[in-house]
Amino acid sequence: MAKSSRNQYGNNPKQSAFCREYVLDYNGTQAAIRAGYSKKRADSTGAELVVKRSIQQEIQWRESLLENKVLI
Repeated sequence: MAKSSRNQYGNNPKQSAFCREYVLDYNGTQAAIRAGYSKKRADSTGAELVVKRSIQQEIQWRESLLENKVLI
């Protein structure tokens, strides 16, 4: 079985996509849908993801990138 690719925070590509989408509007449900998760479970998926430590770490990193971009 092939290993799934994970980033430096331990998140898989779909979780990383959730983080990228989440910092756009801080709406977990919509971020989950845009990241490719099931629309039927998007509300619970978003809530589950946003409390995971690895997700929080990546969100903080992405926020710092946005903050630096705004300050430039």
